[in-house]
Amino acid sequence: MANENESTEKYILSSWRRLILDPPNAILDVIIEDVERQHRIRVRANDVTAFLKTHVTLPDADEVVPLAQPHKILDYPVWVDVNHDGPFKGKRPHWFKIAQKQRFVKSWKDLLLECSAFIAEDNPNHFDNVLHKICGGRRNYFSKRRSSLQDGRLVKGTDIYVETNLSANNIMSLCNALSVYFGYGPKIVVQTV
Repeated sequence: MANENESTEKYILSSWRRLILDPPNAILDVIIEDVERQHRIRVRANDVTAFLKTHVTLPDADEVVPLAQPHKILDYPVWVDVNHDGPFKGKRPHWFKIAQKQRFVKSWKDLLLECSAFIAEDNPNHFDNVLHKICGGRRNYFSKRRSSLQDGRLVKGTDIYVETNLSANNIMSLCNALSVYFGYGPKIVVQTV
C-alpha cells in the first residue's frame, strides 16, 4: 500500500508541476478573470505564467513526504547555527511550510512564533524538551522565565518563552533546528518577498 501511495503522490506532483510550469488556458483564464474582477486591472496570460513560475514553490519528487508519515523526536540536543549574513537577510517571509502545513506570516518574529506554536501543539507532551535540547553557544533560545531572554515571547498554548531578538537567518536556523529535533525534516520551506 505504501508503494501505491508513493506512486500516486509522484503522479500528482508531476501533474501539479506541469500545471504550474505550463498552465493550460482554462487555468490562466480563471486567474485573469479573478484578478480583473477583484482588482479592476488587466493582466496578460504571459504575466500570470511568469508569476506562477517564479512565485510558486515546487518540491522535487524526493521531497514529497506523505501527510501521515510519523515523526521521531531525537534523543540528543540540536545546535542552532548562527549566521547573520545568510540568504534571508533583507527579505520578508510571506509563508512557511512544515509537516505539509502552510501558514502565512507577516514577519520573521511571526514565523518563529507560528512555527514554535505549531510544533508545541503537535507535540504537547514533549515541547518542554526545547528548554534543554535546542542549544546555542551564547544564549538560551527558550525559557520558562521571560526575564532570562532579551525579547521573550510566549509560545501559544505553552508556558515557554522563545527569544525573538534574532536576525532573519538566525530565526530560520532556530526553526530548522526545531524541525530537525522534532523529526519534521532538515528544513522548513519558506517563501520570501
